[in-house]
Amino acid sequence: MNEQDYPEIEFADLDAEEVYRELHWGEDPDVELQVDDDRFDGDELTMLGEMHSITYLATKGGGELTEWVHDFHEPLPLLCVDSEGRLEIVGGAYWLAPHGIVG
Repeated sequence: MNEQDYPEIEFADLDAEEVYRELHWGEDPDVELQVDDDRFDGDELTMLGEMHSITYLATKGGGELTEWVHDFHEPLPLLCVDSEGRLEIVGGAYWLAPHGIVG
């Protein structure tokens, strides 16, 4: 699917709850978070759901382009959306080590 195949959503005038409704067929969000983290500077975040895994393509150690899958463990990070439509990963017990994602 190409980028032009996705519907255009204008997030500039929406708060986090309205962004959630745009992305979830008009449904109200179950959870709205206030996160004590300087990255969000008081911005509202609405939780989309728990992240159980992440999949990405990368070339590591001079090898070929490979699909990497990382399964998260408890406590699970949360996938959230801010009032500008940006995705944010919040919380969880993971970190980035030289060999990849840990946790």
